[in-house]
Amino acid sequence: MGTLIGTIWLATAAERRRASEESARAVIAAHALGLRIALAREMAREAKGELESDSIEGFRYAELADAIGNAALWTDEEVLPMTILPRNVAAELVAVRDVLRHCVELLHSGNPKRIAEPRSLPSD
Repeated sequence: MGTLIGTIWLATAAERRRASEESARAVIAAHALGLRIALAREMAREAKGELESDSIEGFRYAELADAIGNAALWTDEEVLPMTILPRNVAAELVAVRDVLRHCVELLHSGNPKRIAEPRSLPSD
């Protein structure tokens, strides 16, 4: 009986250690992306303000697109460790990245207010 209890204890200890390591990787990945996420958010806010201004001219669309497009957005591989976090954090980050890429396409088209389906997005 003692052997069985010892085996169960070892198995659950290994599982707890694995879960703890996964959680630590998720937190590290989230912290590593924190600044880039904040910068992307700020760029999106600035672009929104520009687009809401009646004085924006066509050439500014390209500038806004380039500013967002040149941002160091996150890759699928970078958010993958975050899949264990609650509220689908990893999936939400991928969705936001893809929306930003679509906005870049719309801005480059010169008509960012147009409603369009995103074209196939390049993979990371």
